[in-house]
Amino acid sequence: FSPQGLANTLYGFTKLGVKATPQLLTALEDRCVSMMDQFSPQSLAISLTAFRKLEHRVKKDSILAFQKRAVAIASTTRASEKSTILTALDKMGVSASKELIGAYEAVSNRAVAKMEAHDVLELFWAFARLNHRPAIGLLSAMEEGLARHVKKIPLEDLVGVWWALARMKVEPSVGLLRILEERTLNEMETMNENEKNDVKWALSKLRIDALSKLESVLNSTTSTSTPRAAQL
Repeated sequence: FSPQGLANTLYGFTKLGVKATPQLLTALEDRCVSMMDQFSPQSLAISLTAFRKLEHRVKKDSILAFQKRAVAIASTTRASEKSTILTALDKMGVSASKELIGAYEAVSNRAVAKMEAHDVLELFWAFARLNHRPAIGLLSAMEEGLARHVKKIPLEDLVGVWWALARMKVEPSVGLLRILEERTLNEMETMNENEKNDVKWALSKLRIDALSKLESVLNSTTSTSTPRAAQL
């Protein structure tokens, strides 16, 4: 098995609904660790996600090896892969190491200015999964990237931006707030009840007075049901 072959095998189990035995999964885990210095960002992200979906309890030493490898290849890891790796760790109940967070911040700070919309969004979601507020310089660069693309991102992603800001407890710049508010108000007629409640939940966490107009509109058009965002 190559690292990609291991990742593909694990991914195949999740797609086919194959119930692999704990012994087999442990053997594959051990094989991953033995070849860890050959893992690419893609194979690392796929393997962690597969172990999580297969509900396999990865050993602490193995988790440490995965995170060390993620740090080593951070400079070649795309934003979507960073998000996938951090999401897998989060859903496995594992805290990302300070070294991993620091590495992702450092390389993202250099790359964010050239990122497309999808990658900027993935970066927001990655840090939001960690409940981590990025350093000021990186956060400013992320906001600038988001401002460039926010008028054309899908509605679902727009709602996701509000969720990410609330999770990171970030008060964006006035300029970005206005762009987000305008776009959200323009989408009000097409938003479903869940999406409105999710944005409403985010605003309740952010507590930004400048968004009183948006909050008022949401209060008048939504029920008191529990938003999906509060369950994530």
